[in-house]
Amino acid sequence: MNYEYFSLTTPEFNLLRKFLYLNSGLELTEKRKYQLELVVGKRLEVLRLASVEEYLHYLMVNVKRVEEQQLLIDSLTITETYFFRNKSHFDLLQHHILPQIAQNSPEKKLKIWSAGCSSGEEPYSIAMIIHELSVFFYGWKIEILGTDVNQTRLHQAKAGVYTERAIKMTSSYYLRKYFKLKDDLYHLNDNIKAMVDFRKFNLIHEPYPLQEMKDYNIIFCRNVTIYFKKSSTERVIHNFYKSLKDDGCLLIGHSESLHNINDEFRLSEKDGVYYYLKSPAPQNTDERGLYTDQVTPLPVTLTATDTKSLLEKGLGLSARGEYEEALFCFNEAIKAEPYLVEPYLCRGQLYADRRVYSEALSSYEQALKLAPLNAEVHFLMGLVYWEKEDFAQAADFFKKAKYLDAGFCLPYYYLGLWYEKEVRYNRAYQAFAAALKIIEKVPKQIKTTSLADFKIETIKQTCLNKMEQLERLSD
Repeated sequence: MNYEYFSLTTPEFNLLRKFLYLNSGLELTEKRKYQLELVVGKRLEVLRLASVEEYLHYLMVNVKRVEEQQLLIDSLTITETYFFRNKSHFDLLQHHILPQIAQNSPEKKLKIWSAGCSSGEEPYSIAMIIHELSVFFYGWKIEILGTDVNQTRLHQAKAGVYTERAIKMTSSYYLRKYFKLKDDLYHLNDNIKAMVDFRKFNLIHEPYPLQEMKDYNIIFCRNVTIYFKKSSTERVIHNFYKSLKDDGCLLIGHSESLHNINDEFRLSEKDGVYYYLKSPAPQNTDERGLYTDQVTPLPVTLTATDTKSLLEKGLGLSARGEYEEALFCFNEAIKAEPYLVEPYLCRGQLYADRRVYSEALSSYEQALKLAPLNAEVHFLMGLVYWEKEDFAQAADFFKKAKYLDAGFCLPYYYLGLWYEKEVRYNRAYQAFAAALKIIEKVPKQIKTTSLADFKIETIKQTCLNKMEQLERLSD
Protein backbone atom coordinates (compact mmCIF):
# COMPACT_ATOMS: atom_id res chain seq x y z
CA MET A 1 0.00 0.00 0.00
CA ASN A 2 1.23 3.51 -0.86
CA TYR A 3 0.60 5.29 2.44
CA GLU A 4 1.68 8.64 1.03
CA TYR A 5 -1.55 8.77 -0.98
CA PHE A 6 -3.72 6.96 1.53
CA SER A 7 -7.43 7.83 1.54
CA LEU A 8 -10.46 6.65 3.47
CA THR A 9 -13.66 5.42 1.91
CA THR A 10 -16.85 6.95 3.29
CA PRO A 11 -17.74 3.80 5.31
CA GLU A 12 -14.19 3.66 6.73
CA PHE A 13 -14.28 7.33 7.68
CA ASN A 14 -17.68 6.93 9.34
CA LEU A 15 -16.56 3.87 11.31
CA LEU A 16 -13.38 5.59 12.53
CA ARG A 17 -15.15 8.74 13.60
CA LYS A 18 -17.76 6.69 15.46
CA PHE A 19 -14.93 4.96 17.28
CA LEU A 20 -13.32 8.32 18.14
CA TYR A 21 -16.63 9.77 19.27
CA LEU A 22 -17.32 6.87 21.63
CA ASN A 23 -13.79 6.89 23.08
CA SER A 24 -13.05 10.61 23.28
CA GLY A 25 -16.16 12.59 22.40
CA LEU A 26 -14.45 14.01 19.29
CA GLU A 27 -16.87 14.67 16.47
CA LEU A 28 -14.93 14.79 13.19
CA THR A 29 -16.66 16.60 10.35
CA GLU A 30 -15.98 16.01 6.67
CA LYS A 31 -13.58 18.97 6.79
CA ARG A 32 -11.26 16.95 9.02
CA LYS A 33 -11.29 13.81 6.88
CA TYR A 34 -7.95 14.74 5.30
CA GLN A 35 -6.37 15.16 8.75
CA LEU A 36 -7.66 11.72 9.78
CA GLU A 37 -6.31 10.21 6.54
CA LEU A 38 -2.84 11.60 7.25
CA VAL A 39 -2.83 10.24 10.79
CA VAL A 40 -4.29 6.80 9.99
CA GLY A 41 -2.11 6.37 6.89
CA LYS A 42 0.97 6.99 9.00
CA ARG A 43 -0.19 4.56 11.71
CA LEU A 44 -0.87 1.81 9.15
CA GLU A 45 2.66 2.27 7.86
CA VAL A 46 4.24 2.22 11.33
CA LEU A 47 2.21 -0.79 12.50
CA ARG A 48 2.58 -2.58 9.15
CA LEU A 49 -1.15 -3.08 8.77
CA ALA A 50 -2.82 -3.55 5.41
CA SER A 51 -6.25 -2.01 5.91
CA VAL A 52 -8.47 0.18 8.04
CA GLU A 53 -10.30 -2.96 9.16
CA GLU A 54 -7.04 -4.33 10.58
CA TYR A 55 -6.35 -0.98 12.26
CA LEU A 56 -9.78 -0.92 13.92
CA HIS A 57 -9.21 -4.47 15.12
CA TYR A 58 -5.85 -3.35 16.55
CA LEU A 59 -7.52 -0.40 18.30
CA MET A 60 -10.10 -2.65 19.93
CA VAL A 61 -8.37 -5.93 20.82
CA ASN A 62 -4.58 -5.60 20.60
CA VAL A 63 -2.67 -5.67 23.90
CA LYS A 64 -1.34 -2.20 23.01
CA ARG A 65 -4.77 -0.83 22.12
CA VAL A 66 -4.86 1.71 24.99
CA GLU A 67 -1.57 3.28 23.93
CA GLU A 68 -2.66 3.35 20.29
CA GLN A 69 -6.03 4.90 21.13
CA GLN A 70 -4.26 7.63 23.10
CA LEU A 71 -1.81 8.26 20.25
CA LEU A 72 -4.67 8.57 17.76
CA ILE A 73 -6.59 10.98 20.00
CA ASP A 74 -3.45 13.02 20.69
CA SER A 75 -2.77 13.35 16.96
CA LEU A 76 -6.24 14.77 16.36
CA THR A 77 -6.51 17.18 19.31
CA ILE A 78 -3.55 19.45 18.59
CA THR A 79 -4.91 23.01 18.86
CA GLU A 80 -3.32 26.44 18.91
CA THR A 81 -3.21 28.03 22.32
CA TYR A 82 -1.25 30.75 24.08
CA PHE A 83 -1.18 32.64 27.36
CA PHE A 84 -4.03 35.11 27.98
CA ARG A 85 -5.87 34.08 24.82
CA ASN A 86 -9.12 36.10 24.53
CA LYS A 87 -7.84 38.67 27.01
CA SER A 88 -11.30 40.03 27.82
CA HIS A 89 -12.07 36.84 29.76
CA PHE A 90 -8.98 37.29 31.90
CA ASP A 91 -9.78 40.98 32.47
CA LEU A 92 -13.25 39.91 33.62
CA LEU A 93 -11.67 37.31 35.90
CA GLN A 94 -9.18 39.74 37.42
CA HIS A 95 -11.36 42.82 37.83
CA HIS A 96 -14.82 41.39 38.48
CA ILE A 97 -15.23 37.66 39.16
CA LEU A 98 -12.31 37.03 41.54
CA PRO A 99 -12.79 40.22 43.61
CA GLN A 100 -16.47 39.32 44.08
CA ILE A 101 -15.55 35.81 45.24
CA ALA A 102 -12.92 37.22 47.63
CA GLN A 103 -15.48 39.60 49.09
CA ASN A 104 -18.44 37.25 49.36
CA SER A 105 -17.02 33.79 50.18
CA PRO A 106 -16.77 33.09 53.93
CA GLU A 107 -15.06 29.70 53.53
CA LYS A 108 -11.83 31.05 52.01
CA LYS A 109 -11.63 28.35 49.38
CA LEU A 110 -11.23 28.93 45.64
CA LYS A 111 -11.61 26.16 43.04
CA ILE A 112 -11.15 26.70 39.31
CA TRP A 113 -11.28 24.10 36.54
CA SER A 114 -9.72 24.61 33.10
CA ALA A 115 -11.41 21.94 30.96
CA GLY A 116 -9.58 21.19 27.73
CA CYS A 117 -6.45 22.93 28.98
CA SER A 118 -4.13 21.64 26.22
CA SER A 119 -0.51 22.45 27.12
CA GLY A 120 -1.42 24.53 30.16
CA GLU A 121 -1.42 28.13 28.98
CA GLU A 122 -4.97 28.79 30.18
CA PRO A 123 -4.72 27.46 33.77
CA TYR A 124 -1.28 29.05 34.16
CA SER A 125 -2.71 32.40 33.01
CA ILE A 126 -5.37 32.00 35.70
CA ALA A 127 -2.69 31.16 38.28
CA MET A 128 -0.69 34.30 37.45
CA ILE A 129 -3.78 36.47 37.85
CA ILE A 130 -4.56 34.91 41.23
CA HIS A 131 -0.95 35.47 42.26
CA GLU A 132 -1.35 39.13 41.32
CA LEU A 133 -4.44 39.27 43.57
CA SER A 134 -2.73 37.47 46.46
CA VAL A 135 -3.62 40.30 48.82
CA PHE A 136 -7.28 39.25 48.41
CA PHE A 137 -6.58 35.54 48.83
CA TYR A 138 -4.13 35.46 51.69
CA GLY A 139 -4.79 32.33 53.79
CA TRP A 140 -7.12 30.82 51.20
CA LYS A 141 -7.03 27.24 49.95
CA ILE A 142 -6.63 27.55 46.17
CA GLU A 143 -7.11 24.67 43.73
CA ILE A 144 -6.64 25.05 39.98
CA LEU A 145 -7.27 21.94 37.89
CA GLY A 146 -6.33 21.57 34.24
CA THR A 147 -7.72 18.58 32.32
CA ASP A 148 -7.37 17.32 28.76
CA VAL A 149 -7.62 14.07 26.78
CA ASN A 150 -4.29 14.72 25.05
CA GLN A 151 -1.62 13.05 27.19
CA THR A 152 1.25 14.58 25.20
CA ARG A 153 -0.09 18.08 25.78
CA LEU A 154 -0.47 17.39 29.50
CA HIS A 155 3.19 16.36 29.72
CA GLN A 156 4.10 19.67 28.07
CA ALA A 157 1.89 21.52 30.54
CA LYS A 158 3.57 19.93 33.54
CA ALA A 159 7.00 20.84 32.14
CA GLY A 160 6.01 24.51 31.83
CA VAL A 161 8.40 25.29 28.98
CA TYR A 162 7.11 27.32 26.03
CA THR A 163 8.12 28.77 22.69
CA GLU A 164 7.82 32.41 21.72
CA ARG A 165 4.52 31.64 19.97
CA ALA A 166 2.87 30.75 23.31
CA ILE A 167 3.75 34.10 24.92
CA LYS A 168 2.74 36.33 22.00
CA MET A 169 -0.11 37.94 24.01
CA THR A 170 1.78 38.07 27.32
CA SER A 171 2.75 41.51 28.61
CA SER A 172 6.38 42.36 29.31
CA TYR A 173 5.44 42.72 32.99
CA TYR A 174 4.27 39.10 33.23
CA LEU A 175 7.22 37.87 31.18
CA ARG A 176 9.74 39.53 33.49
CA LYS A 177 7.95 38.42 36.65
CA TYR A 178 6.92 34.84 35.86
CA PHE A 179 9.24 33.50 33.14
CA LYS A 180 12.93 32.83 32.61
CA LEU A 181 14.32 32.86 29.09
CA LYS A 182 16.79 30.04 28.41
CA ASP A 183 17.94 28.77 25.00
CA ASP A 184 15.11 30.67 23.24
CA LEU A 185 12.49 28.93 25.43
CA TYR A 186 10.38 30.48 28.18
CA HIS A 187 10.46 28.56 31.46
CA LEU A 188 7.54 29.26 33.80
CA ASN A 189 8.45 29.92 37.44
CA ASP A 190 8.04 26.98 39.80
CA ASN A 191 5.72 28.88 42.15
CA ILE A 192 3.14 29.28 39.35
CA LYS A 193 3.57 25.69 38.15
CA ALA A 194 2.93 24.48 41.71
CA MET A 195 -0.47 26.20 41.73
CA VAL A 196 -1.92 23.97 38.99
CA ASP A 197 -2.76 20.27 39.10
CA PHE A 198 -2.99 18.55 35.72
CA ARG A 199 -5.00 15.43 35.06
CA LYS A 200 -6.10 13.42 32.06
CA PHE A 201 -9.88 13.54 31.88
CA ASN A 202 -12.40 12.84 29.13
CA LEU A 203 -15.38 15.18 29.39
CA ILE A 204 -17.60 12.64 27.66
CA HIS A 205 -16.97 9.78 30.08
CA GLU A 206 -19.51 9.55 32.87
CA PRO A 207 -20.34 9.73 35.63
CA TYR A 208 -18.01 12.53 36.73
CA PRO A 209 -16.29 11.82 40.08
CA LEU A 210 -18.33 14.50 41.81
CA GLN A 211 -16.83 13.77 45.21
CA GLU A 212 -13.63 15.26 43.79
CA MET A 213 -14.92 17.41 40.95
CA LYS A 214 -17.52 19.54 42.68
CA ASP A 215 -17.94 22.95 44.29
CA TYR A 216 -15.98 24.82 41.65
CA ASN A 217 -16.24 28.58 41.69
CA ILE A 218 -15.25 28.92 38.04
CA ILE A 219 -15.03 26.60 35.03
CA PHE A 220 -13.25 27.58 31.82
CA CYS A 221 -14.21 25.46 28.79
CA ARG A 222 -13.40 27.53 25.74
CA ASN A 223 -13.48 26.19 22.19
CA VAL A 224 -13.61 22.57 23.37
CA THR A 225 -17.21 21.48 22.77
CA ILE A 226 -17.10 22.78 19.20
CA TYR A 227 -15.68 19.33 18.37
CA PHE A 228 -18.59 17.52 20.08
CA LYS A 229 -22.01 16.48 18.89
CA LYS A 230 -24.88 18.57 20.21
CA SER A 231 -26.04 15.72 22.46
CA SER A 232 -22.54 15.38 23.92
CA THR A 233 -22.27 19.13 24.49
CA GLU A 234 -25.60 19.07 26.33
CA ARG A 235 -24.32 16.36 28.67
CA VAL A 236 -20.99 18.10 29.27
CA ILE A 237 -22.63 21.44 30.07
CA HIS A 238 -25.09 19.76 32.43
CA ASN A 239 -22.20 18.04 34.20
CA PHE A 240 -20.45 21.40 34.54
CA TYR A 241 -23.63 22.71 36.13
CA LYS A 242 -23.49 19.92 38.71
CA SER A 243 -19.78 20.53 39.31
CA LEU A 244 -20.19 24.24 40.07
CA LYS A 245 -21.13 25.90 43.34
CA ASP A 246 -24.29 27.97 43.38
CA ASP A 247 -23.48 31.29 41.66
CA GLY A 248 -20.43 29.64 40.08
CA CYS A 249 -19.25 30.95 36.71
CA LEU A 250 -18.85 29.16 33.38
CA LEU A 251 -16.77 30.81 30.66
CA ILE A 252 -16.99 29.44 27.11
CA GLY A 253 -15.49 30.60 23.81
CA HIS A 254 -16.57 33.89 22.27
CA SER A 255 -18.04 32.07 19.29
CA GLU A 256 -19.95 29.59 21.49
CA SER A 257 -23.38 29.84 23.08
CA LEU A 258 -25.61 27.74 25.32
CA HIS A 259 -28.68 28.70 23.31
CA ASN A 260 -30.64 25.48 22.60
CA ILE A 261 -27.98 23.60 24.59
CA ASN A 262 -28.79 24.27 28.25
CA ASP A 263 -31.35 26.37 30.11
CA GLU A 264 -30.01 25.81 33.64
CA PHE A 265 -27.41 28.57 33.44
CA ARG A 266 -28.20 32.28 33.50
CA LEU A 267 -26.49 34.49 30.94
CA SER A 268 -24.77 37.51 32.47
CA GLU A 269 -22.68 40.39 31.14
CA LYS A 270 -20.04 42.78 32.46
CA ASP A 271 -18.41 45.48 30.33
CA GLY A 272 -19.47 43.77 27.14
CA VAL A 273 -18.13 40.35 28.16
CA TYR A 274 -20.66 37.51 28.45
CA TYR A 275 -20.46 34.59 30.84
CA TYR A 276 -22.82 32.11 32.52
CA LEU A 277 -23.85 31.75 36.16
CA LYS A 278 -25.16 28.71 37.98
CA SER A 279 -28.12 30.45 39.51
CA PRO A 280 -31.77 29.78 40.24
CA ALA A 281 -34.19 31.22 37.70
CA PRO A 282 -34.31 34.99 38.30
CA GLN A 283 -37.42 36.96 39.19
CA ASN A 284 -35.88 40.07 37.66
CA THR A 285 -33.98 40.52 34.41
CA ASP A 286 -33.04 43.61 32.47
CA GLU A 287 -34.50 44.56 29.11
CA ARG A 288 -32.20 42.04 27.39
CA GLY A 289 -33.31 39.18 29.65
CA LEU A 290 -29.96 39.11 31.46
CA TYR A 291 -29.64 38.11 35.10
CA THR A 292 -29.92 40.79 37.77
CA ASP A 293 -30.29 39.65 41.38
CA GLN A 294 -33.57 38.08 42.59
CA VAL A 295 -33.84 34.31 42.27
CA THR A 296 -36.27 31.41 42.72
CA PRO A 297 -35.65 27.79 43.79
CA LEU A 298 -33.69 25.41 41.56
CA PRO A 299 -35.71 22.94 39.46
CA VAL A 300 -35.68 19.31 40.63
CA THR A 301 -33.96 16.95 38.19
CA LEU A 302 -33.25 13.25 38.27
CA THR A 303 -29.72 12.32 39.28
CA ALA A 304 -27.63 9.34 38.12
CA THR A 305 -28.55 7.64 41.39
CA ASP A 306 -32.27 8.11 40.62
CA THR A 307 -31.79 6.55 37.18
CA LYS A 308 -29.97 3.56 38.65
CA SER A 309 -32.79 3.10 41.17
CA LEU A 310 -35.36 3.19 38.37
CA LEU A 311 -33.51 0.47 36.49
CA GLU A 312 -33.15 -1.71 39.58
CA LYS A 313 -36.82 -1.26 40.37
CA GLY A 314 -37.77 -2.09 36.79
CA LEU A 315 -35.68 -5.26 36.85
CA GLY A 316 -37.35 -6.38 40.05
CA LEU A 317 -40.81 -5.70 38.68
CA SER A 318 -40.02 -7.57 35.47
CA ALA A 319 -38.75 -10.60 37.42
CA ARG A 320 -42.12 -10.69 39.23
CA GLY A 321 -44.04 -10.49 35.96
CA GLU A 322 -45.22 -6.89 36.50
CA TYR A 323 -44.30 -5.89 32.97
CA GLU A 324 -46.25 -2.66 32.56
CA GLU A 325 -44.82 -1.22 35.76
CA ALA A 326 -41.32 -2.33 34.73
CA LEU A 327 -41.75 -0.72 31.30
CA PHE A 328 -42.78 2.54 32.97
CA CYS A 329 -39.55 2.52 35.03
CA PHE A 330 -37.36 1.89 31.97
CA ASN A 331 -39.11 4.64 29.99
CA GLU A 332 -38.67 7.09 32.86
CA ALA A 333 -34.97 6.21 33.04
CA ILE A 334 -34.67 6.91 29.31
CA LYS A 335 -36.38 10.28 29.72
CA ALA A 336 -34.04 11.18 32.56
CA GLU A 337 -30.82 10.19 30.78
CA PRO A 338 -31.56 9.47 27.11
CA TYR A 339 -27.88 9.07 26.26
CA LEU A 340 -27.39 6.02 28.51
CA VAL A 341 -27.37 2.65 26.75
CA GLU A 342 -28.48 0.48 29.68
CA PRO A 343 -32.15 1.61 29.91
CA TYR A 344 -32.66 0.78 26.21
CA LEU A 345 -31.16 -2.67 26.75
CA CYS A 346 -33.41 -3.32 29.75
CA ARG A 347 -36.47 -2.21 27.82
CA GLY A 348 -35.43 -4.27 24.80
CA GLN A 349 -35.01 -7.41 26.88
CA LEU A 350 -38.41 -6.84 28.49
CA TYR A 351 -40.02 -6.79 25.05
CA ALA A 352 -37.93 -9.76 23.89
CA ASP A 353 -39.01 -11.83 26.91
CA ARG A 354 -42.62 -11.11 25.97
CA ARG A 355 -41.92 -11.94 22.31
CA VAL A 356 -42.73 -8.39 21.18
CA TYR A 357 -39.81 -8.57 18.81
CA SER A 358 -40.45 -5.40 16.80
CA GLU A 359 -40.33 -3.26 19.96
CA ALA A 360 -37.29 -5.16 21.23
CA LEU A 361 -35.44 -4.47 18.01
CA SER A 362 -36.48 -0.82 18.11
CA SER A 363 -34.99 -0.42 21.60
CA TYR A 364 -31.77 -2.17 20.62
CA GLU A 365 -31.48 -0.05 17.47
CA GLN A 366 -31.69 3.08 19.63
CA ALA A 367 -28.95 1.65 21.83
CA LEU A 368 -26.91 0.89 18.72
CA LYS A 369 -27.09 4.54 17.65
CA LEU A 370 -25.61 5.53 21.02
CA ALA A 371 -22.98 2.78 21.03
CA PRO A 372 -22.35 1.46 17.51
CA LEU A 373 -19.21 -0.38 18.61
CA ASN A 374 -20.77 -2.03 21.66
CA ALA A 375 -20.47 -5.81 21.27
CA GLU A 376 -23.28 -6.59 23.70
CA VAL A 377 -25.81 -4.51 21.77
CA HIS A 378 -24.96 -6.36 18.55
CA PHE A 379 -25.22 -9.69 20.37
CA LEU A 380 -28.67 -8.85 21.79
CA MET A 381 -29.88 -7.78 18.34
CA GLY A 382 -28.70 -11.16 17.07
CA LEU A 383 -30.48 -12.92 19.90
CA VAL A 384 -33.82 -11.39 18.88
CA TYR A 385 -33.36 -12.50 15.27
CA TRP A 386 -32.39 -15.95 16.56
CA GLU A 387 -35.66 -16.16 18.48
CA LYS A 388 -37.47 -15.08 15.30
CA GLU A 389 -35.67 -17.95 13.52
CA ASP A 390 -34.01 -15.52 11.13
CA PHE A 391 -30.73 -17.35 11.69
CA ALA A 392 -28.71 -15.74 8.88
CA GLN A 393 -29.51 -12.22 10.14
CA ALA A 394 -28.75 -13.32 13.68
CA ALA A 395 -25.38 -14.71 12.58
CA ASP A 396 -24.45 -11.36 11.02
CA PHE A 397 -24.91 -9.64 14.37
CA PHE A 398 -23.06 -12.41 16.24
CA LYS A 399 -20.12 -11.99 13.85
CA LYS A 400 -20.05 -8.24 14.50
CA ALA A 401 -20.18 -8.81 18.27
CA LYS A 402 -17.31 -11.31 18.01
CA TYR A 403 -15.28 -8.86 15.96
CA LEU A 404 -15.89 -5.99 18.41
CA ASP A 405 -15.02 -8.06 21.49
CA ALA A 406 -12.90 -11.13 20.91
CA GLY A 407 -13.19 -12.02 24.61
CA PHE A 408 -16.99 -12.30 24.57
CA CYS A 409 -17.86 -16.02 24.48
CA LEU A 410 -21.60 -15.87 23.73
CA PRO A 411 -21.33 -14.80 20.06
CA TYR A 412 -18.96 -17.74 19.43
CA TYR A 413 -21.40 -20.10 21.15
CA TYR A 414 -24.35 -19.03 19.01
CA LEU A 415 -22.25 -19.01 15.86
CA GLY A 416 -21.39 -22.63 16.68
CA LEU A 417 -25.10 -23.43 16.82
CA TRP A 418 -25.68 -21.66 13.51
CA TYR A 419 -22.78 -23.34 11.70
CA GLU A 420 -24.14 -26.67 12.95
CA LYS A 421 -27.54 -25.84 11.42
CA GLU A 422 -25.77 -24.95 8.17
CA VAL A 423 -23.95 -28.34 8.24
CA ARG A 424 -20.62 -26.52 8.41
CA TYR A 425 -19.24 -28.82 11.04
CA ASN A 426 -15.61 -27.69 11.00
CA ARG A 427 -16.63 -24.06 11.53
CA ALA A 428 -19.08 -25.12 14.23
CA TYR A 429 -16.36 -27.05 16.05
CA GLN A 430 -14.00 -24.06 15.87
CA ALA A 431 -16.66 -21.71 17.21
CA PHE A 432 -17.51 -23.97 20.17
CA ALA A 433 -13.79 -24.45 20.88
CA ALA A 434 -13.26 -20.66 20.85
CA ALA A 435 -16.19 -20.17 23.25
CA LEU A 436 -14.81 -22.87 25.54
CA LYS A 437 -11.37 -21.26 25.58
CA ILE A 438 -12.85 -17.92 26.61
CA ILE A 439 -15.07 -19.54 29.24
CA GLU A 440 -12.02 -20.90 31.03
CA LYS A 441 -10.83 -17.33 31.61
CA VAL A 442 -14.05 -15.74 32.95
CA PRO A 443 -16.04 -15.98 36.22
CA LYS A 444 -18.65 -18.67 36.77
CA GLN A 445 -21.47 -16.54 35.45
CA ILE A 446 -21.79 -14.17 32.52
CA LYS A 447 -24.21 -11.41 33.27
CA THR A 448 -25.36 -8.95 30.63
CA THR A 449 -27.17 -5.71 31.15
CA SER A 450 -30.08 -7.29 29.29
CA LEU A 451 -31.50 -9.04 32.40
CA ALA A 452 -30.45 -12.44 31.09
CA ASP A 453 -28.06 -14.52 33.18
CA PHE A 454 -26.16 -17.03 31.08
CA LYS A 455 -25.03 -19.93 33.24
CA ILE A 456 -21.43 -20.56 32.43
CA GLU A 457 -21.50 -24.25 33.37
CA THR A 458 -24.47 -24.88 31.06
CA ILE A 459 -22.74 -23.20 28.14
CA LYS A 460 -19.48 -24.97 28.90
CA GLN A 461 -21.13 -28.39 29.02
CA THR A 462 -23.08 -27.70 25.83
CA CYS A 463 -19.86 -26.74 24.04
CA LEU A 464 -18.17 -29.93 25.21
CA ASN A 465 -21.14 -32.09 24.13
CA LYS A 466 -21.38 -30.38 20.75
CA MET A 467 -17.65 -30.74 20.11
CA GLU A 468 -17.84 -34.43 20.96
CA GLN A 469 -20.79 -34.91 18.58
CA LEU A 470 -19.02 -32.96 15.81
CA GLU A 471 -15.88 -35.04 16.24
CA ARG A 472 -17.94 -38.20 15.68
CA LEU A 473 -19.54 -36.67 12.60
CA SER A 474 -16.15 -35.83 11.11
CA ASP A 475 -14.79 -39.39 11.69
